[in-house]
Amino acid sequence: MNIKPFSPTPVALTKQGFGPFPLEGRVEQLIAQTPPGDWKPTGMTRDLYLDLSERIVRLAVEWVDDKGAVIDPVTGEEWNQTTPRFVSSAAVLIHFGRCTEYLDIVCKSMAYCAGRLADGSAHTMAPDFWMRELMTADMCLDGIAPVDLQKAWREDLSKTNCEKVYVGVDPKHGEKLHHLHNWTIYAAGGEALREMANLGPKDRPWVWGREFFDIYMGPQLDHMTDFGMYRDPGDPITYDVTTRLQFTTPLAYGFESKHRQTYVELQRRGSLTALLFTDTDGFIPYGGRSSGFQFQEMMLACIYELEARRYKDSNPQLAGAFKRQARLGAMATRRWLWDMKPWRHIKNGFDPNDHHGIDGYGQYSVYSLLTSSFMGLAALFADDTISEAPTPAELGGYAIELPKAFNKVFALSRGCYVEIDTVADFNHDATGIGRIHFAGTPFEMVLSMPFTHHPKYKFAPGVEHARQPIAIAPTWLVGDKRVSLASFAEDQVTNTTTVHEQSADLVKLTIDYQHTQSPSRIAETLCVSPDKVIIQSQITVDGKAAQGVVYHIPVLVTDGYSKSNVVLEACKLVGEYRGYRWQVTWDADAAKAKLGDDEFANRHAVCRLLQLDFGSSPVKVSIENLGPVK
Repeated sequence: MNIKPFSPTPVALTKQGFGPFPLEGRVEQLIAQTPPGDWKPTGMTRDLYLDLSERIVRLAVEWVDDKGAVIDPVTGEEWNQTTPRFVSSAAVLIHFGRCTEYLDIVCKSMAYCAGRLADGSAHTMAPDFWMRELMTADMCLDGIAPVDLQKAWREDLSKTNCEKVYVGVDPKHGEKLHHLHNWTIYAAGGEALREMANLGPKDRPWVWGREFFDIYMGPQLDHMTDFGMYRDPGDPITYDVTTRLQFTTPLAYGFESKHRQTYVELQRRGSLTALLFTDTDGFIPYGGRSSGFQFQEMMLACIYELEARRYKDSNPQLAGAFKRQARLGAMATRRWLWDMKPWRHIKNGFDPNDHHGIDGYGQYSVYSLLTSSFMGLAALFADDTISEAPTPAELGGYAIELPKAFNKVFALSRGCYVEIDTVADFNHDATGIGRIHFAGTPFEMVLSMPFTHHPKYKFAPGVEHARQPIAIAPTWLVGDKRVSLASFAEDQVTNTTTVHEQSADLVKLTIDYQHTQSPSRIAETLCVSPDKVIIQSQITVDGKAAQGVVYHIPVLVTDGYSKSNVVLEACKLVGEYRGYRWQVTWDADAAKAKLGDDEFANRHAVCRLLQLDFGSSPVKVSIENLGPVK
């Protein structure tokens, strides 16, 4: 099947219940700027995806048992979606002439998976995720695999009764359809590809293929926003992107549905939104479940490769920005996938056997092979005739807000990226500034994500989670009780965001929080420039200046592999990590500093807490990139 580029022309979705796209024209305006004088293309091609995928697959071959199942090397078990993801990853590589010596093993695993879908035994193994992987593999192995083997697994795939085998379904096609989420979209994407291959019963005794897609994807529009983003429960960023990739994949191959035009337009919007919230080095935002894994950058790379094709003829500059951002995302994973041995499927240096930072389902084999699966899709979607162009993050400067859904603010100058949660999911994050990343520096050097006090993810032995929500944020006294912005939850806090200035070298904005229970008001102003973030906070309680104001800044100790060195002085803290230096500065006359001894962790790193006691004075703190150690 060949890719059929989407139309670049915006489509009104008023009849479908959507308003205008709030960011219309924003990306186009930004990319019209003159790039920095030292800007140059990455020089990468499709081979980048294939090289990284091959590194994973060549080791994963050793995990395949005699039946064709993939056994996790850490837990010793087969995990849900692992085997289909191995099959699709290896099949793409074989399609491109790599790993051809593994054809017999891949065919065995393919037959194993297809058989389990046909007889229903996959029902307990998250089968909703299987079909897209297996149909990708079938497409890639067509004309390569032995004819009799392919015929046999196609017969099994044709026997798959979706509404009996899949989990995220409603055979009654009633109200429950509106309460299904990402599993259903994965299934619908796979069924659409199955329709295109005509691998289902001809008399259609049960729902499959196009009928499944049309029935299930209509109610899923309830979960889409005007920004083109998908809302899974809790608004995790990962599940916005991955679900959009699933329904987009068959549409990219030309699948026809009564919902096609609506979803193609929503993907246009969502991709432009994502291009604005992806950072200069290619990292996806933190937020919610399944955050911090390598596959995240790769699922965006897939989408960006398709969007590059969308604009190839109509807007080469925009096509080039998408192309470059796709490659930067893949390059961002190399430190953990290429430079570490064994590779890390999540962005930390802890031994994979420690399970640090992973959700209970995010096992080593599952998410390593999901990463390689998305690398395979990116390779299939890539058009290397499209030239790179600067991304919005590289050009700066701008701020965007995702209000009501996702509750995030992003501020990017040319070289600096700031992500703020205005209302956090406390199972994973905290309210306040959760990420500051300077281009070219280690991902977790300043802060890569905030700290939750009751995490849903795991920690390495001997590593503790925070006992309170922690972000780069203030605390203060209300009576004799200490209150923290980081702990503000939904229904307790509202905010308004005012952007004062947006230029390549400076983005200035104020987030005005109001907490009804205190009652407190926090006006936090950020000045974001390429190598410095200045934070000013003014806090009032019942209209009067707050007392006991202490500003919290987590300070890196280790990522589980490399350690930082930190020196605290009267008016500054200087850190050195992986060959780079940064500093926090304040007025020594206005604040007293204390660096706590207690260590606490998030998915990526272990930190200590810098506490700056400003008393009743306004807060002013600078966080600065000092560049490579000389």
